[in-house]
Amino acid sequence: VAVAHSLPLAWQGHLDNLPEEGWDWAIEDGMRAHDARGDTMSALAIIVLPEHQGQGLGRVMVGAMRAIGERRGHTRLVVPLRPTLKAQYPLTPMARYVRWRDAEGFPFDPWLRLHVRLGADIVGVCSRAYRVEGTVAQWEERTGMSFPESGAYIVPGALHPVDVDLAAGHICYVEANIWVSHSIQSDGGA
Repeated sequence: VAVAHSLPLAWQGHLDNLPEEGWDWAIEDGMRAHDARGDTMSALAIIVLPEHQGQGLGRVMVGAMRAIGERRGHTRLVVPLRPTLKAQYPLTPMARYVRWRDAEGFPFDPWLRLHVRLGADIVGVCSRAYRVEGTVAQWEERTGMSFPESGAYIVPGALHPVDVDLAAGHICYVEANIWVSHSIQSDGGA
């Protein structure tokens, strides 16, 4: 009913220096981790089947990632977080969206709010977390939309508009996410 993906990072920097590339960077850096042992792991995805959402499984999966990190000697879990409601506000810049709060003062976005309630710190926006490029024909087939002229288009499910260049026959989507960081407490046991 749920699956989580994470990987250790080779990176050993300060949280203030997490890169703008987010998810794409975490995949690349994680591929180098077998050669260099860092103290940080990155979450890549948590997926809960729609019929099981809202039952606390996201919390369980974050806890499982943290437990794996602790067993492997990591001290923190970073997450290039893709906010669940951001696609409803594709014209709002992520830097503004991340500041939105609910009536209790927690983040407006429920996925970001869950991480904060679990003790995560919001580190900042990774403005180029995920990049998808393709031909206009590929995008039209996948989205069921037509792109009759160059410019920015809102695509259902996308957090930001896609950029269409008809002369080049090319579409580029660059997604911003939010870096959050969980401390992984260790009791010294491995």
